[in-house]
Amino acid sequence: MNKIKILHILSTLPVGGVGTYLKNIVDKIDRDKFEFSFIACDDIKSNIFSEFLEKNNCKLYFSKSLKISNHLKIKKWFKHFFQQNKFDIVEIHAPNIAFLCANAAKKYGKAKVIIHFHSAQYAFNRIKSIRNYLLTLPIKKWADYFIACGNFVAKKMLEKRGIDKRKIFIIQNTINPYPKQFEYSELNFLKKELVGENKMCLAVGSCLKVKNYHFLINVFKILKSTDKAITLIVAGDGELYENLVETSKNNNLDNVKFLGRRNDVDKLMACADMMVLPSLGEGLPLVSLEAQTYGLPMLISSSVTDEIKVNNNVHFLNLSLGAEKWANAISEIINDKKEDNVKLLNTNFNIENQIKNIMKTYITINCEERQ
Repeated sequence: MNKIKILHILSTLPVGGVGTYLKNIVDKIDRDKFEFSFIACDDIKSNIFSEFLEKNNCKLYFSKSLKISNHLKIKKWFKHFFQQNKFDIVEIHAPNIAFLCANAAKKYGKAKVIIHFHSAQYAFNRIKSIRNYLLTLPIKKWADYFIACGNFVAKKMLEKRGIDKRKIFIIQNTINPYPKQFEYSELNFLKKELVGENKMCLAVGSCLKVKNYHFLINVFKILKSTDKAITLIVAGDGELYENLVETSKNNNLDNVKFLGRRNDVDKLMACADMMVLPSLGEGLPLVSLEAQTYGLPMLISSSVTDEIKVNNNVHFLNLSLGAEKWANAISEIINDKKEDNVKLLNTNFNIENQIKNIMKTYITINCEERQ
């Protein structure tokens, strides 16, 4: 049996959820049946993700970066690339770049094209969201099939466009459900270094508007005024990072710390007392699942799909209830008991379970005649 050749196209070298999803697949898929290659439209040529691909003998190509001035050059690059390289399936992980590569993949690469929706948002701000929505209007013509990371995403991003349900596959974001083990002394040292004797409330994700960290600052302003011994730790950088740091300083919030990008998020989860996710909207955030592998109690915005709830100590709250309600909820939930990972092991979030569905999806798409 010939290997099914699959090319994954990315807007950038991933550092978060999409990268974790792809690494899990590369790590677990039957490499005797599938061959993966990758393209990133990025000037950055190396990070943890690229190093992982190199170790796993996956080819990685780079087009030019996604500047408006480069769009014509990128289209020509993809045309030339697919004239020289043929694949069975091309999976595009950023729907807003499909206009640059999908037609070339079909016409010259002779591939079946999948557009993969990892989020229920087109972008993290209104202008970019409108732009990306307009850029993706013709996706029914460009793609043969679609993948959504959950039922909520499928309904909002695909079914509302009138896309045939038979062309939509649900592949939930997956994780390794086994928490990394650390020495107690190591975790205790890190926790004391970060929060002293306080309880530790963790938020993980880029400092972008959609993550709603300004709202969290208001929440912890209330918690400080009520003498609650809880410190917020935020791991992630992004365009609002400096502004958020400045805002917390201006409010004299010694109970709020922005750490920037971290390579030890697993360790932070292992020593945290709870996690908070006040996002304005998400697809199916991997970080919420990873937190549950460590058993963390969680408080999550009701704007996020409840598909992510596995453990009993995961709670949802409407943002419209305001900062005071969130402050009260955090002060209660942070005392919840941590849970083990047993429930996660039996879900499709477990890569060991989901990989069978992923391979079946690729085989089905590869075998079906193009419509």
